[in-house]
Amino acid sequence: GPSDITTAVGQLGPVGELFTVRLQRAEYLLSRAISKAWGDHPLRTGTIGVLSQIAQDPGISQNELTRRTTYDKSAINAIVNRLEELGWAQRRKSADDRRRHELYATEAGTGALRGIVDRVSQIETRMLANVPPHLLEQLCELLDQVYFSCLVSGSD
Repeated sequence: GPSDITTAVGQLGPVGELFTVRLQRAEYLLSRAISKAWGDHPLRTGTIGVLSQIAQDPGISQNELTRRTTYDKSAINAIVNRLEELGWAQRRKSADDRRRHELYATEAGTGALRGIVDRVSQIETRMLANVPPHLLEQLCELLDQVYFSCLVSGSD
């Protein structure tokens, strides 16, 4: 109940007052469970999000992925390399600019993405079952606001 939550946060001491600490605690437990949903494919952080962006916007460039995500060029390159190794995405030379590559999700990639999203959704549903739906909706809205606030303020 609520007193259990208050006790758990109180046990953190002064750092329990920090938003980032509370966010990290929840993120850690959820991420650990979600990484199990990836099955036999050990994936680095951000791989599924990048694959989702590629599937959503066929022909996207790595530079555009860098702009859309919180990852630098080398991290995006590593993620795209891994997606290619898995057969989930492919680079193609741009018809407009032969120096530029466009990224496309493969059939295997879109299938893997659907499977992972389904498994993660099941895990989230189970792990968040004790949180009322209206609070989860508010939390998602708040997290989006926090994300954009951090972007605007230059959180690096």
